[in-house]
Parts: sequence; structure tokens; C-alpha cells
Amino acid sequence: MEREAVNLYEKRIKQSLSRIGAKIADAADLSQKSKQLSANSEALLIAALKDLEELYVSLDDQLMGDVYPSTGGTDCKYSHD
Repeated sequence: MEREAVNLYEKRIKQSLSRIGAKIADAADLSQKSKQLSANSEALLIAALKDLEELYVSLDDQLMGDVYPSTGGTDCKYSHD
């Protein structure tokens, strides 16, 4: 009877260790996915920032062309009031 109790105890320990190992594996997998998601998000944010910078430069060039036409005029088309 005592041997059966020991075997049952060992079986429960092995099952517990297996569950803990599975949790660790899941956490490691989630960590890796999180790193990938973070890198992807960073790349998207950098691309969006570049797009915004290009748009800003484009708009700035257009506004400056309207404010100071290439014909030599210096009259401002837009009021800052």
C-alpha cells in the first residue's frame, strides 16, 4: 500500500512539473511574439514618421512657393493675423 502511495505521489509531481514546464514554454512563446510585435510596431511607426516628414516638407514647399512666388514677388498670400 505504501508503494502505491509513493507511486501516486511521484505521478502527481511529474504532472505538476509537466504543467509548470508547459506554462514556461507558453510564456517564452508569448515573449518572442511580443518582441516581434514590438519590432513590427516600431517599423510601422518609423514609416509613418517618414511619411509625415515628407508630407510636411511637401506642404511647406507649396506654402513657401505661394508666399514667395518664383516670379520675384515678396507679397505674402496668406495672413498670419
